[in-house]
Amino acid sequence: MPEPPTTPPQPFASIPIGRDPGFVNRGDTIEQIHEKCAEPPRRVALVGLGGVGYAAVQTCHCVFDQLS
Repeated sequence: MPEPPTTPPQPFASIPIGRDPGFVNRGDTIEQIHEKCAEPPRRVALVGLGGVGYAAVQTCHCVFDQLS
C-alpha cells in the first residue's frame, strides 16, 4: 500500500458548461442539493425530467463561486 500524502491535494474545478442565464430555480431545488451534499457521504443523484441537468450545472457553478 502506498503511503497517503502528508498534505491532501488542493481541490480544483473544471465546469465545461457555462451558466445558463435563463435558468429558473423552481422552489428550493438548489438549496436542497446543497443540504444533501453537506452531509456524509456528500453525494446526490439528480433524477427527473428535462431541466435536471441545468440544476446540476447551476449547483456546480454555485459551489465553485463559494469556494473561490
